[in-house]
Amino acid sequence: MYVRQHQPIQGGEGSFALSSWTTSTTRPVGISNDRTIFYGGLTNTLKQSVDGGVTWTTVNASFPAGQINGLIETDDGEAILFHSPSGLPGKVYRSTGWTTSHTAATWTLVLTTTGGAVNNYGLNNAVFGDDSVVAGTSKYGVIGCYGTQTPSTGDATTSGRYVYFTSDYGANWSLVFDLYTWSGNTAGMHVHSAAYDPWWDRLWVAWGDVQMNGKLDVVYSDDHGATWTQLDALPSTYSALGAMQSTTVLPRPDCILFGSDPNQGLWMIPRRGYRVFGKLTIIYMNSGGTANTSISTHLTTLRGGLGSPIFHAWTSERTDMLAGFSVSHDGTTFQRVFDYPQPSLKAVNVVYGPLLNGTILAGGQLSTTYYLLIGSVIEPEEGTLTLRLDGIGDGTTTVFTVPHYQGRIPVSYDVFPQSAAALAAATVSIDATNITVTFTVAPAAAAVVQMAIRIRA
Repeated sequence: MYVRQHQPIQGGEGSFALSSWTTSTTRPVGISNDRTIFYGGLTNTLKQSVDGGVTWTTVNASFPAGQINGLIETDDGEAILFHSPSGLPGKVYRSTGWTTSHTAATWTLVLTTTGGAVNNYGLNNAVFGDDSVVAGTSKYGVIGCYGTQTPSTGDATTSGRYVYFTSDYGANWSLVFDLYTWSGNTAGMHVHSAAYDPWWDRLWVAWGDVQMNGKLDVVYSDDHGATWTQLDALPSTYSALGAMQSTTVLPRPDCILFGSDPNQGLWMIPRRGYRVFGKLTIIYMNSGGTANTSISTHLTTLRGGLGSPIFHAWTSERTDMLAGFSVSHDGTTFQRVFDYPQPSLKAVNVVYGPLLNGTILAGGQLSTTYYLLIGSVIEPEEGTLTLRLDGIGDGTTTVFTVPHYQGRIPVSYDVFPQSAAALAAATVSIDATNITVTFTVAPAAAAVVQMAIRIRA
């Protein structure tokens, strides 16, 4: 298990190098299969960026009022768009002519859910199969509805209780799971995530916030939703952490990953054979203790990209835990590369990428203000030590230091900004004790100054 709280680590590790930090009303909702375009949503307008999220152009502004939550390009050359109107239920649209022209493509409403929003910023993964990893699976897809918890009395139809399945690239959808009915009309529950597993031709569904039958909050179906089986309970050694209520599910070739709420990190079920899995284990923790500290908000990787980076993003519910994201190249070893340098009420909602040039786009939120973070992951390098400079501006101070503990002047160093204030002009120097960053203009009062610093001892 890889656990790190941004302490110096010998042997090299990755870091997020920020190149742009801007407020925005456009939210990232997807990436093209050819890794050249980011897609964004602004209320009823679908946008795209061909320069790594720096500028955005309108693709289509004719969707109903509400918010575009996600876009997936399917292997038949079209695209599926997920939309939450101003008020439920959620809607799914399918394009015609997407490959020929994004702006000229037409859109058909293919599903109006009985329940809540679909693909709600990563919490409910809208997942399709992939012919490049398992032939013949790209026509299959699954989505979950997110909404208010089912009430003890009254109308429960607008709650997040439904899961839908398609077997024709999203042209038609069928209701395959109703959490409320399955649980015997239990109150306080809602669907968190749904995923299609192409390696096992299996549907996964996870929910919160009530544990059922003394088992995990995950069910699966091996017959496209006709019948469902619930996962067994946690081993007793994990009882202090309580029931795992997963918010994200990501099938991988060798395992199935589950992001959690509130159990601090990622869980994994290893594959031991066809539809045979091993013991559920924690593989990565992004916070300590047993309190509600973080919620997994996005767990994603590129379609058709075995070996491509897997990103795990989370939000924070406490002032002693920063939001951030981690990265993995094997699905079992994660490195925490970025903590969101802001006070409480913070989240990293989504992370998309990398583009062909390595660009990563993240969406982060502080209270009601939304930010776009553009950058790249600096890969680990043997023989290096990664530190982090943390500071708060006061409008006067221009010099910030961090000790490196080497007792001599290191051979060389790299500095990577990780906050908006850290992008400002500055010079960096190093001596036998400290790394010193001197800004040309003093960071403003209360401005967060955060940098990842890699030294070669």
